Amino acid sequence: MPRYYDRDTIASMGPQLPDGRRERQGGPLDEVARLSIAAVAEDLVSILGSKKTAVIGGVKHTRFVQQWIRAEATPQRPEALRAALVAARIVADIEGRNVAQAWFSGCNPHLNLESPILTLRDGNEPETFAKVVQAAFELVHR
Repeated sequence: MPRYYDRDTIASMGPQLPDGRRERQGGPLDEVARLSIAAVAEDLVSILGSKKTAVIGGVKHTRFVQQWIRAEATPQRPEALRAALVAARIVADIEGRNVAQAWFSGCNPHLNLESPILTLRDGNEPETFAKVVQAAFELVHR
């Protein structure tokens, strides 16, 4: 799995996100925003797996995720998938893929003890997505 960010790069970006300000140009949000949704889904599956990607995307079956990857369908929740990819890359690059998978499923004190995966699945506001990304920053800055 390719590494996208190192600890110093992440440290320089993290504190800006919860305020709604964009991080420095070229940061993870800018990079993920430029990806096609097919690439987002594919990268997310490579880190979290198809089942977690499906949950974040609001679908029950992984066949829909495969359709997104092949650009045969468009997800209903693309911004949730993009936020998930930013958070997944941050955690996986510093802590590893297994930690990222566990982190997405576990209770998170920065998300009112809800898991990031459920927060993303149920959230509709950009602020909710930003909270998940910020929680990822908090994990790697501990």
